[in-house]
Order: sequence, then C-alpha cells, then structure tokens
Amino acid sequence: MQTEAPETVQVAAPVATVNPFDLVSAQHSTLIYRQFVQGKVMTKLLYNDIKAQMIENPLFTVLFNHQAHFEHLYRHLGYELCFHQKGDFYYVRELREDSSEEADDNALKVQTTLLLLGRYYTGSGRDLNLLCDPHFGLNDADHKALNENEEFKAILKAVRLDSWDKALDFITVRNFAFKSGENCYFLSQAGKAFLFRLVEEYEG
Repeated sequence: MQTEAPETVQVAAPVATVNPFDLVSAQHSTLIYRQFVQGKVMTKLLYNDIKAQMIENPLFTVLFNHQAHFEHLYRHLGYELCFHQKGDFYYVRELREDSSEEADDNALKVQTTLLLLGRYYTGSGRDLNLLCDPHFGLNDADHKALNENEEFKAILKAVRLDSWDKALDFITVRNFAFKSGENCYFLSQAGKAFLFRLVEEYEG
C-alpha cells in the first residue's frame, strides 16, 4: 500500500533583532554617563573658545539619535532622561521621590547663581537676552562689580559658594554657562532656559 509523503511545512526564518547597544559607541555612552553623574547638562551647542564660536555637541547628537535606547538604559540605572526642548539640552533626574541632598544642594547653587546674575544684569539696565550672547554676557567690569557687591557675596556664602569665581566656575562646569575669555562668561541655552523659568516663577 502506497502512502502519500507528508506535506512539507515551510518554517519562517527567525527575524534578526538589532541590539541597541551595538548602535552606540561604548566610549560615547561612557562619556555621556560621566557628564550626567557629575551634575552636568548636555547642551546641543558648545562654545569653542579658540574659534570664538558655537559648535555642535557630538554627544548631544548621539543622545538625540538614540534617545529611546538611553531612556531605557538610564531607567534601569534609577534615572529619568529628560529633554528640555526650549533650551535644547538633556539632563537626568533620580526616579526616587526623595532626591539626594547633593542633588538638591547643587540645584540650589545653580539657581542662586543664575538669579543673582539675572538681578545684577537687569539692574544694570541691560536686556537679559544679552547675558546669553557670547558677544556680550559678562565682562571684566561686570566681574569686578559682582565681587564688590557685599549683599550678593553674602547670599553666595549662604549656599556654600565662597566667591563669584567659584560660583561662575560651578555653573560653567555644569554647562549652564560658557567662558569666553578671562573673567568673561555668557549663559548657555540651558542656563538661559533655567534663568527665564526662574524669573517667571518669581514674578508670577
């Protein structure tokens, strides 16, 4: 008795999945993580003091092109990756409700420094937008005037910033400001967005 051969069943080949970690350089990922854990924000633009002009930040581009990957990565590390659209910068914050004392202390120092700079700048009769322009910002005369303001120095000391040099270095290291020359600074887009939001809150 002749039996029919069983039908051949076509089995689809498994679909290859792409590991998102293969799409991101480990070196870039490490550099980005180090900046975030140091309390820095990742701005779209950086200031090149040699060329005296703003340039694209390659690490920002990596974050932007692989945002979903980094969002999942940092969530597993206990952070939320946040993008501030108006200021064109990324930052991370802890997912737990009670943020660390160090993070709160750093935020207070940044906030205090920016508010004092804004108060000084508007008090000198200048538009706050110029504080964020590399061709204007703060110059030697401003630096001297700030150092001579006893009220401002007392406020800085209250948040454990011993001098204006330390206060300006504090926000510059964290990319809220850029240094354009000796004793010359201007706010980054992140610093500008932060300052203008603070001004709105205090005026509102």
